[in-house]
Amino acid sequence: MKPIQLDYYRRRLIRMRKVVEQNFLVHPPSSEDEPRGIFSTRRKWSLHNGRSRLELAQLHLELSRALARISKGIFGQCTICQHPIQEARLRLIPYTCKCHACAGQPLPREELRNRLESS
Repeated sequence: MKPIQLDYYRRRLIRMRKVVEQNFLVHPPSSEDEPRGIFSTRRKWSLHNGRSRLELAQLHLELSRALARISKGIFGQCTICQHPIQEARLRLIPYTCKCHACAGQPLPREELRNRLESS
């Protein structure tokens, strides 16, 4: 992946993580009230709409892991088959660690063990 693409994804992931950290993990909106101010844009609200605090914590973890993959130089590479992740998939889910083919398959035991130990 080109450096300019990596920089784009790094900045996007950081922005997404900030929204989760500053506004939802600290002060989650009630299910009855639509957020105001910074959340008035549909895009930011739709990222988190209807998610529980546990799901937001998982999203935060996935965003942090994606940023770590950028630092390690393996961002955009499937953690299962080692093939490049499709650009369209990365644009939709920038924190994904699996290509389209591997996303529907269950995780191998070793990968599951590694994820549990790193959490």
